[in-house]
Amino acid sequence: MTLIVNIPTYEGIVVAADSKQVQTQNGMLMRASTNITKIFEINNKTIASLAGLAFFERTPGRYDNVADYINEYAQTTDDTTTVKEIAQGLYQYILDRYPIEKQMEIAEETLKTQAAMAGDEIISITRFCQSLKFKAQDNEGNIKEGYYNLEPVNIMVSGYNENNETEVYEMRIPGSIELKRGPNDYGCTWIGQGDVVARLVLGYDGRMLNTPIFQEILQTHSQEELIGQIRNVEYNVSWNLLPLQDAIDMAVFLIKTTETMQKFSCGIIGENTEIPAVGGPIDVAVITKNDGIKWIN
Repeated sequence: MTLIVNIPTYEGIVVAADSKQVQTQNGMLMRASTNITKIFEINNKTIASLAGLAFFERTPGRYDNVADYINEYAQTTDDTTTVKEIAQGLYQYILDRYPIEKQMEIAEETLKTQAAMAGDEIISITRFCQSLKFKAQDNEGNIKEGYYNLEPVNIMVSGYNENNETEVYEMRIPGSIELKRGPNDYGCTWIGQGDVVARLVLGYDGRMLNTPIFQEILQTHSQEELIGQIRNVEYNVSWNLLPLQDAIDMAVFLIKTTETMQKFSCGIIGENTEIPAVGGPIDVAVITKNDGIKWIN
């Protein structure tokens, strides 16, 4: 996975990323590297940062690097291309190259392997556009049903438009493009393994909504109402007044804290299958109105 932290401020935009990359097969760790670049300059005032699926397997042993696609797409832009246009263009450029059929095959094999490890047998698998619906039977004959999503390419695009207003977009490919922060909406946004960041910044981990007690509450209350109350314990950070250096310190702190927590833990008690995938040197870039992109680390 990865962790990308993005913080727009009144002085500029901070983008920070770890440099660890893990390779898995059927949900199991095969290798890891801490020398991976995840932040890419698109033009002088826009950055794309990459999490999620980083390589496309075309044939056995032959892989295409998603980073190459990002750099190729960057050559088609200039400093007048808006942040939104870049997000839309990059989304389509990578979607056109996403190997849907191959990823479906990989997902099916992963499902079968994980079911076998749990002592279950896959009865049926139905393919949809971005996911698989499956039925499995355990040793006692009980039937389980669920969905397995294809691993997406997760990209955050952030920068300044010609009017000096900031925007931040998140893309999931295949999936959707979402405006995370509109013009000059200052705050913290992240992609990748963000559970530690969510607990620190928001005050809660969204996975708790899947627990029986919260599912019971959601029978009589809306999710928006519930989250609104939970976020009363969110730390009160004055994002609108945060200087650029403080935002740099905050982004590095959140990534380092995630790496440290993963060192001492193995997922969460209710879901312990996540592979720790944040680590290595932290890359930091900033974007300002007058100077464009500058690298800090």
